[in-house]
Amino acid sequence: MLTIQEFTNKYMKYAILDENKNFVEFREFDVLPAHKPNRILPVNETFPEYDLEYFNAIQNIEVKDNSVEVTYTLVQRTDILDNVRSKRNELLKDSDWTQFNDSPLSNEKRQEWAVYRQNLRDLPNNWDNQIPIIFPIKPE
Repeated sequence: MLTIQEFTNKYMKYAILDENKNFVEFREFDVLPAHKPNRILPVNETFPEYDLEYFNAIQNIEVKDNSVEVTYTLVQRTDILDNVRSKRNELLKDSDWTQFNDSPLSNEKRQEWAVYRQNLRDLPNNWDNQIPIIFPIKPE
């Protein structure tokens, strides 16, 4: 069993940068990869005081010479769900045409779109409080 200190040291959060030193994504490593180490920088995070009614959302990412500074802000849970519903409704509206009888899609493709749309409708109720919120992927 790992102690808190061992766990903290085992998995470090790093920022992955592109060739122009722009932020791409966060990753956690137990062993730092040997390839392109100048594009992998440690992350220093500044969090606001914790509150159960809010989520920490990234406010700013600043790439420095030897690290990446990440500042968080608090976002109310209800605001997140309102934004999810709004985006979900837009995606549903934009895909309404796929379910019309005169749609140019095959029955198979129409069914793929129906599943996608149902997953969109279920999204707010199936949200597991994880950020970022992952929306279903549109069929091709």
